[in-house]
Amino acid sequence: MYLLKRDTQVIWLCNPLGGEQDAVDSDGYLTGEKVIQYDAPVPITAIVSEPTGRIVHEMFGADIRYDKVIILTNKDADGVVRNGSVLFVDKVPRPGRIDQQFDYIVRRIARSHNYTAVALKRVDVL
Repeated sequence: MYLLKRDTQVIWLCNPLGGEQDAVDSDGYLTGEKVIQYDAPVPITAIVSEPTGRIVHEMFGADIRYDKVIILTNKDADGVVRNGSVLFVDKVPRPGRIDQQFDYIVRRIARSHNYTAVALKRVDVL
């Protein structure tokens, strides 16, 4: 399956850096919460599905809940997208804290011979 350039759009991807840090309020005091740190947003091109889709439903199984699916070529997906990654699909990242801006998180990844399908779950962040 070849991806048509006319069907692709630019989305932004951030991968977790691996650890959690203690959250600090505006006065510099610890809040007792943990915050996941993410790397800088990286632009990638992908085909983004409609909010629901029955064709790709079987690919991830019947039990998983997801809102959108993105399709990447294997060349673009190798080592870039992983579980726990966050994406900016309907938004553009702004300078500041990444953990308060993204709108989708990776739920599941299904690799094929020619492409990689990624199931996304919409999240509401502060």
